[in-house]
Amino acid sequence: MNPGTLKHALLPMAVAILCTACATSEPISSRAPLVIQEQGSFAVGGRTLTDPDGKTFHGDHAYVSYQVPAGARKLPLVFWHGAGQSSRTWETTPDGREGFQNLFLRRGHSVYLMDQPRRGKAGRSTEAASVTPVRDEQLLFNIFRLGNWPDFHPGVQFSRDPAALDQYFRQMTPNTGPFDTELSSDAAAALFRKIGPGVLVTHSQGGGPGWLAAMKSPNVRAVVAYEPGSGFVFPNGELPPPMPSATGTLEGVAVPAAEFLKLTRIPIVVYYGDNIPSAPSKNLGEDNWRVRLAMARLWTEAINRHGGDATLVHLPEIGIRGNTHFPFSDTNNVAIADLMSAFLAKAAPDRLSAKQQAIPLIASSMAASDMPRLGEALDQGLDAGLSVGEAKEILVQLYAYVGFPRSLNALGELMKLTEARKARGLRDAPGQEPSRAIPAGDALRAAGTANQTRISGAPVQGPVFDFAPLINQYLQTHLFGDIFERDNLDWQSRELATVGALAATPGVEAQLRSHMAASMRVGLTAEQLRQVSQLLAERGDAGAGRRANEALTQALSVTGEKK
Repeated sequence: MNPGTLKHALLPMAVAILCTACATSEPISSRAPLVIQEQGSFAVGGRTLTDPDGKTFHGDHAYVSYQVPAGARKLPLVFWHGAGQSSRTWETTPDGREGFQNLFLRRGHSVYLMDQPRRGKAGRSTEAASVTPVRDEQLLFNIFRLGNWPDFHPGVQFSRDPAALDQYFRQMTPNTGPFDTELSSDAAAALFRKIGPGVLVTHSQGGGPGWLAAMKSPNVRAVVAYEPGSGFVFPNGELPPPMPSATGTLEGVAVPAAEFLKLTRIPIVVYYGDNIPSAPSKNLGEDNWRVRLAMARLWTEAINRHGGDATLVHLPEIGIRGNTHFPFSDTNNVAIADLMSAFLAKAAPDRLSAKQQAIPLIASSMAASDMPRLGEALDQGLDAGLSVGEAKEILVQLYAYVGFPRSLNALGELMKLTEARKARGLRDAPGQEPSRAIPAGDALRAAGTANQTRISGAPVQGPVFDFAPLINQYLQTHLFGDIFERDNLDWQSRELATVGALAATPGVEAQLRSHMAASMRVGLTAEQLRQVSQLLAERGDAGAGRRANEALTQALSVTGEKK
């Protein structure tokens, strides 16, 4: 993504956002229910101190809580707080509205909230520290750019309700040990090793160790940074001059060029709010952020100079005014979330791969006995990296949904196509055999029943199965046993094939709806399934596209997820 393109694209969006930014508070009763598929918490990273006599002390870990919504998007979001804060900063806003945790859960993202080591619920520090009450809240009011105590900035995006300011100050929390960027970034990198690829979202002090975490873990696929305040890394030999301010001198951090270049491989966006002057100021809060914004500009320029993709968005420059140091909890936080969603849509698209796109097209063509269209879809799939073995698996599996004759005819079409491609000099990957032996007898039915239950979300039962129990035995032993136990085609691909075939078959809407829900249980997202509907409609089967879209809408209405 070209950094200039994103910034210019945000201008018209900002105008639209401003029209609705004031209407951010809605009664709880009017919100759709949040359906959480999985939630929990864990510690990650850290150290263990051991005495000679074997006594131990576990500490310096991060604490992480997480929630996964039904039909979650592919990449989770990891939220990292700033100085004096904990994961509480991403939860309910000081004036009682939904924070980024809920806003992005509602948008289909899995959300991980992290307390860095020696902060909040990760307070077990291996190094001693004292906590002394310091009456600093009036200073923080200024530093965080709410205004100049006791006066708010004109137009600032913060509630004037005294209860909101009370909550704002009460979300502050102390360090229980010395702040350590290496320790914190190690814990964040360990988190990404545990959960896999995701997007890192940082605030303020979390920005500096956030860059280190992104350099340490290739699973950080994009970074969103709100007002990073320090720890800007530059290649050795490219440090900018120190920047003095009323609160001290800000300096960059030199790192090896090879490490810095890791940041050029991922999309990054940096946001800053309002009331930051361009010239030196005697106001501590304003001058503090003047140099940090200036350093961030040099930093994004350095990233892009080395071939990266970093964009700095100063919100007033795109017409969004009044934001404090906490844009994500300001009164216009829905508008701020919309900007982040726009970035994520381009930086971390939740789309099917080219290989995945071919699968429902293959399946729908086979189900319709449309041999010319099937040949095109198979050709497209093989071009996109589908192996011959995977194509065979799809066509064999689908006999259970659309019958042996169609399956045999489709396999014949695949056989002719592979010979024609060989004649054209194309070498298609043969594919793999299953990595394990398929069980037999009672073990096969047990495995199939377990697979059926997992995909269906619960044990399968009902009047039809009571009337004809043999059909469920066949489903468990053959479809979910013999076929789904074959691990040379993943379950997402198998569900894409099933959805494509059922969408092309009028009269099986109930089963199609069930497999839309099953697709989300095996990790496909609502957005990816919408793409299936679009692909089917665009490739000449309007009826299949319509049925798929209707089935998805019905499945989502059951889970409570927004369309």
